[in-house]
Amino acid sequence: MSRDVVLVAVHASRSSRAALDRARSLAVRMGCEVRRVHVSADEVQEAGATPLEVPPEAPAESVRRLTGDPYTRILEEASRSDVALLVVGRGERSWWLRRGRSPLSARLAASAPVAVLVVGWESAIQQPSLTEPAPIRLRLV
Repeated sequence: MSRDVVLVAVHASRSSRAALDRARSLAVRMGCEVRRVHVSADEVQEAGATPLEVPPEAPAESVRRLTGDPYTRILEEASRSDVALLVVGRGERSWWLRRGRSPLSARLAASAPVAVLVVGWESAIQQPSLTEPAPIRLRLV
């Protein structure tokens, strides 16, 4: 089976919207389908956590709503044989709230069976187009 899916983990955040926009842009250039996955820790869906709307010019998309541990469930989806790339948003918590915990995006990037693109919410400000490649910014520390 060919790898023709860009998997993007979505939830209600700016970085999630930026990740979805970037995934759509890449899918158009790669000729792939976008598969969105939304994972809730429990059966009750978070308020406003519906997967984001689909613009008419977007590539074919499917949505999966799952419950359970987000790390485990996203890895399970990324392990499917048709997934070429996993796109996730970088968390928006401050360093104080993140202390002692590795962010979900970092854990996924370290252990996913496919390439992982981590997108920050700052990318959403640029409003990436589906036809124009979005600029990639590097930050040296």
